[in-house]
Parts: sequence; C-alpha cells; structure tokens
Amino acid sequence: MLVDVEGQQCTGLVDSGAEICLISEGLAKEIHADECGHIGVRGIFSDPIRLPLISVNIKRGGGSNYMIMLPTVCKLCVPLPD
Repeated sequence: MLVDVEGQQCTGLVDSGAEICLISEGLAKEIHADECGHIGVRGIFSDPIRLPLISVNIKRGGGSNYMIMLPTVCKLCVPLPD
C-alpha cells in the first residue's frame, strides 16, 4: 500500500501482528527523524541488537485520494540498517 512518511511517498506493508513499525535507515536519514530513545530488536534466529527509536507521522494513501484516506498517525518506529 502507498503511505506518506513525513512527506515522502513510500510503499508500506500492513502487518497486524507486528509489535512495532520498522522503516529503512535510509528513509529515517532522508526525513531527518530525531531519536526519542532506543529499543532492543531481535529476529527469530538472531541475538538482540540495540536500535534507535524514532517518532514519525504516517498517512495512508493511494490513487486520487492519496492524502485524505486516513488522518495522520504518529508512530514509534525503528530504522533498520539498509
């Protein structure tokens, strides 16, 4: 699905079982996201790694009604290394 992350149009994935939102490290740098803490993230077969926690505004979009489908939502996200 198309999403707007701080003004950047991106392709997003809806994962209703996810505990936290993940975005690419490159996107986090591009939107100049400020860190608001750190979190330990662990994959299924990996040791936990400490990653920054950021707060971003996300809008759902697509087609002609790109900016009006849902209000802006503030999400805590973890930027993952590219």
